[in-house]
Amino acid sequence: MATIQEVLDQVAALPTAPKPYVNPYAGHRALAEHEQELLGEYARLADTIRRVAALSTILSSSAAHADLLTQMRVLERKMGLVLTLYKASVWATVQEQAEMAEAEAMAAAGADAYGLDMHPDAYNGDGANPYYYNAGAAPEESADGDDTVVMRQPEYY
Repeated sequence: MATIQEVLDQVAALPTAPKPYVNPYAGHRALAEHEQELLGEYARLADTIRRVAALSTILSSSAAHADLLTQMRVLERKMGLVLTLYKASVWATVQEQAEMAEAEAMAAAGADAYGLDMHPDAYNGDGANPYYYNAGAAPEESADGDDTVVMRQPEYY
């Protein structure tokens, strides 16, 4: 397994382009001046791409690179989990605040704000309570002692 320093030493040993670039097409008899310059730039670009390809081959084929990729994949999975948990936490906090605000608004408004008389003796003149499902009679208790009252609001029906 190559260490990072060994890879850097291999990169440093790569041949570099000579500092003053010499156009291989300069002075060619069959080419015009601007054609010579254009082909020279293409040759210079091709040389640069060859050097980059050689450098990337050395860097990507090393065992240090493969080990680093393996470690980065593990870290990426952990970060994905952390991000998911963070989003869930933020969502739970937002929902909790919304529920608290709604509960406070309901408590502040009270039942009177809805125009309902919640007293069980609030019957119409005909003896029926419009807020119970069994509006024709008074609320009944079940035989098993459950005194849960199911109410309806006439304006929604």
